[in-house]
Amino acid sequence: MGGGGNCGTSRAGTWHVIEFWDTVWTRLYRPWAQLDAMRSQDGAGLTAEDGILRLWANSGIWERRTYRRYSAAREQVLPELSTWYEERFGLSEEDARGWANIALLELTAALTAGAYAYGAYLETNSAFDRKSVELRLRLLDGEPASDIARLLSEAPNINLIGNRFAVAEPALFYALEHARLVKLLLAQGADVNEGNHFGKTALMYAAQFNLLETARLLLQAGANPNARTTALPRGCSRFKWVGRTALMYAAENADEAMMALLIESGADTAARDVTDYLDGDGRPDRGLPEYLALNDDITEAQKQRITDRWGLAR
Repeated sequence: MGGGGNCGTSRAGTWHVIEFWDTVWTRLYRPWAQLDAMRSQDGAGLTAEDGILRLWANSGIWERRTYRRYSAAREQVLPELSTWYEERFGLSEEDARGWANIALLELTAALTAGAYAYGAYLETNSAFDRKSVELRLRLLDGEPASDIARLLSEAPNINLIGNRFAVAEPALFYALEHARLVKLLLAQGADVNEGNHFGKTALMYAAQFNLLETARLLLQAGANPNARTTALPRGCSRFKWVGRTALMYAAENADEAMMALLIESGADTAARDVTDYLDGDGRPDRGLPEYLALNDDITEAQKQRITDRWGLAR
């Protein structure tokens, strides 16, 4: 996009959205426009983009869970898009499925523009030693504790590695979906309160993904329920809000049981975040009532019960 060094131009995001929707409409209504690509369903360019997404999925627990949702959605859409091509263009079932597969790969390419700079680092960046990378990947996959113990005996770096442009989060973060591995890492001296490059802790991730058993283990090991996220180092990237706590993540994403665990462990129900987007742009701060309103995984009746239980009305 030019200009602005690593930041690109102020319109880079706009062009990204335009490219994505242009791809959507082209694939739906003018799929023959790139017929050569369709005839090369195993073409290096498109499969490379899909591979980049897989690399990105290995860069952390949030990325892995997001990739799972994306893959499930793609599998759901594929037969529907195939049917569209059959009925709209009179294709055979086999050809229609091929067209649909290419269309979805092209959408993947549009979605992953620039992803290589971040997601591929864990596996391909020479700044990270191979043992530390292998440990994180195996933790993410939930491999047997005996294999993880062997890797730990080889003294990999289990702490935060890198900087805001190339980050391998603390090894504990990669284990959060597997309580038995969390126990193992804590027993091996993993810092339960270590944050990533913007201060997000293992407990915050556990709260965000409603991993109740993991959250309980972390709290028992001394996790601070009132730790807060911080701003990124000044540069291109910004968060709209900083100063988020585990309880805020739980209110937005988890259930009453997770919130109860955190509150009973000393989480501050009156805490509020602060805006940090573009050095402040008039956005109000937010507390538990605002985060709870964003939660799509519980009913309005459940939200009201939580509000009444802890007196969260602002």
